[in-house]
Amino acid sequence: MKKQTAYAFLILLFLVSLPLACKRPLPVMPNPAPTPTITPTVDMTPVCGFTQISLGIHALNAGPRVIRNLTDWQTFCSYGLGSIIPSTPVPTPTSYPTPPVDFSTQMMILYEKADCSDSHLDIISVCEGPTQITVTGNNVAGCIFCGAITSSGTFTALVVPQSGLPVVNNFAEIPCPWLATPTP
Repeated sequence: MKKQTAYAFLILLFLVSLPLACKRPLPVMPNPAPTPTITPTVDMTPVCGFTQISLGIHALNAGPRVIRNLTDWQTFCSYGLGSIIPSTPVPTPTSYPTPPVDFSTQMMILYEKADCSDSHLDIISVCEGPTQITVTGNNVAGCIFCGAITSSGTFTALVVPQSGLPVVNNFAEIPCPWLATPTP
């Protein structure tokens, strides 16, 4: 019996030490390459909003239509009131009005309505996205034909935050509501 107990003890000792005998030291691995830091996606939600300012009457060919700085403002104002459509601005440097915006933080997008026009533009939104500024509106056809020829128009400025992005118009053409075919 002592022999069996001794054998059992040796077998038990062997079995207990077996996991220790199988454990080999692991080779030292170099630090893994650092995982790149994942930056959150830039918020692609457009920033929308604008303020309208009436700029009064100017020549219909007055430009530029996006006024980002004082030079652009003075060029636009140099076209005059449009009684004669000059092909180039007429410089009147002492008579430029004060700009209605602060060009360090704002710019203006201009739209005109001819004094006698067969349509009008209703601006719905002005939104700055990652690659462009989108002006959305409806160009509503007039219900009365105007045959007069005019060289001047009333200008409206859409005041938006200053940006170097291009301006893209997204206008829907809407027929005269009086002439629209009713839907059944």
